[in-house]
Amino acid sequence: MKSSFLAPVSTAIVFTVTLLAVGSASAQDQARNTWLAGAVPSLSPESPAVSLKKIYSNLGPAGNVYDGGGGWIAAGPKDTFTHQQQDVALPFTPAKNSTVTQIKVPFQYYSYGVNAGTLALYSDALGLPGKALAKLDVTNLPVFGVGCCKLKVWTLKTGIHVKAGKQYWIVATTDKPSIDSAYVWDYNYLGTISPLAVQDNLTGWSVLTFLVSPAASVYGTIP
Repeated sequence: MKSSFLAPVSTAIVFTVTLLAVGSASAQDQARNTWLAGAVPSLSPESPAVSLKKIYSNLGPAGNVYDGGGGWIAAGPKDTFTHQQQDVALPFTPAKNSTVTQIKVPFQYYSYGVNAGTLALYSDALGLPGKALAKLDVTNLPVFGVGCCKLKVWTLKTGIHVKAGKQYWIVATTDKPSIDSAYVWDYNYLGTISPLAVQDNLTGWSVLTFLVSPAASVYGTIP
C-alpha cells in the first residue's frame, strides 16, 4: 500500500543506526523508517585535478568530508527494501558560466540487490529536476557502515555547459542494471538543511525544504 510521507513523496527515507518510533504504527507505515547517525571512522577523500575549478560543493575537509552515518536511500523499482523506485536530487546554481567535467558523491551500498546505481546531471524545469543531461551507471559502492570518506568520482567524457544563475540537479537514481538495488547518498558533513527533491515510482518530483541534504561536489572549467 502506498504511503504518504509528503504527497507525492511516500518513501523519503532518512536513516541511521538506530530505528526510531515515528508516531503511531500507522504513521510509521506512512512515513516509513527514520534512523539516526552514528559515529564512524574516517578515511582520506579523493582530490579533484589541479586544473579543475569548483562550481559547487558542500563537501567538508579531509577526515570529515561527509556524514558517513546517515543519508537518503535511492532504490530501483524491484528493490526489496523500499518496494518501489525512489530517486533523490540535489540542486546547485553555478555562479558563472561553466563546463561541468567532474561530479563527486558519497554513494554507499545498502546491501539490497545488486551493488550499483546511477548518477546523473539534470536540467531544471520550473524548480524541479527536468531532463537528464548526462548519466553514469556506477558499481562497486562501498558498503554503508564503513563511514567516511570514499567518494564516487564521475569524470564526464564530454563536458556539460551550465549557465550562471540557472539551477541544475545532481540526481541519484537507478537504471536497468540496478533495478533491484538500494543504496545510500550520505548527508553533508555539517548536517545542513537545504532544499532537495525526491520522487517515487516516477510519479513526479516534490521539493523538501526541512531535511538534511546529501553531499556532493561539482567541478569543471570556468572561462
